[in-house]
Amino acid sequence: MLTDLQVRRRNILKAMMAEDLWNEAIAEAKSNIVQQLLSTPAIARDEREALYNENLALDRVLGRLNAMVGDLSFLPKPKPTTGDTDG
Repeated sequence: MLTDLQVRRRNILKAMMAEDLWNEAIAEAKSNIVQQLLSTPAIARDEREALYNENLALDRVLGRLNAMVGDLSFLPKPKPTTGDTDG
């Protein structure tokens, strides 16, 4: 079960990840890695491997963040109020 703090943090993360700036920054970072990889000579194995690992690490971080946001979908939904009052 998530604590209130964990829920608040995940909601903030969800909002951040929905922002255009976030998505543009991630896309730009991935594009830069791919461009560097494509412009690196095939003989530069260590550099190409480092770039591959950088891309893999970014994917892992994004996967973890998406999993954290996904935790919110397992929370019980609040019951809708009918507007009725006692009395």
